[in-house]
Amino acid sequence: MRRLPRGPRIGLALLGVLPFAGVGWTALVPVLLALVATPLLVVALRRPRVG
Repeated sequence: MRRLPRGPRIGLALLGVLPFAGVGWTALVPVLLALVATPLLVVALRRPRVG
């Protein structure tokens, strides 16, 4: 690997990392969305209805 120029080394590193980043992103986003939506839902349900 040390004989390769810097550009191809970075490209190979990204090629190996990006699929795992994509899988991690798809696993993380729904969890974060649920964590944000749950308190908002609780507040919306506890708020008294006006009108």
